[in-house]
Amino acid sequence: AEPKDKEGPQVDIKINDSNGKIIRSFKAPARMGLNRAAWDLKMDAFKEPPRDEAERFREPSGPEVLPGTYGVTVAYKDNEAKGQVKVVGDPRYKISDADRQANFDAVMKAGKVQELATAAIERISNTQSDIDVIQKKIDALEKDWKRQNPDKKDSPYKTLTDAARALKKDLSAQEKKLWT
Repeated sequence: AEPKDKEGPQVDIKINDSNGKIIRSFKAPARMGLNRAAWDLKMDAFKEPPRDEAERFREPSGPEVLPGTYGVTVAYKDNEAKGQVKVVGDPRYKISDADRQANFDAVMKAGKVQELATAAIERISNTQSDIDVIQKKIDALEKDWKRQNPDKKDSPYKTLTDAARALKKDLSAQEKKLWT
C-alpha cells in the first residue's frame, strides 16, 4: 500500500519470489518507534499505456501472488532488514492448486501482452514526436527556400512533407489498433 503521507522519511520495501526476483516495490512512512506497513499480496502492476487523465484515486496493482514463501526487504538509508513471509490461499475459496496456477498463468500472459502493446504505443508516440521535430526543421528549410525562390511554386520539400504526414497517419492508425 502506498503511504498517505509522502512527506518525511520513508522506507523502501521490496518483495521477492522464491527465485529472488523482485515482484513488488513500495514505500512506507518511517517514524521513530514501531512502524507498520501492509502488502496487499499483489505484484507490481503491469505497464500501461500513458493516459491523459487526472491523478488516480488508487494506484494500479498487479495480480495477486500464489501461495508460497516470499522474501521481504525493508531498507532505510544504509540499513536493511530481511525476512520471509508465507502466503496461504484464501480459505473461503475452495480452488485446487492447479486451477489457481492456471488462473495465475493466464493473468500473467495477458499482462505480458498488455506490456508489449504498451511498449509499441510508446515507440509509436516517440516516433511521431521525432517526425514532428524533423517536420519543423523541414518547414524552416522550406521557408528559407521560398524566400530565396519567390517565383517558384513547387517546393523540393513537398514530397518529404507529404511522406511525413502519411507516416504519421499510418502510425496513428496502428496505435488506435493497439488501444482497442
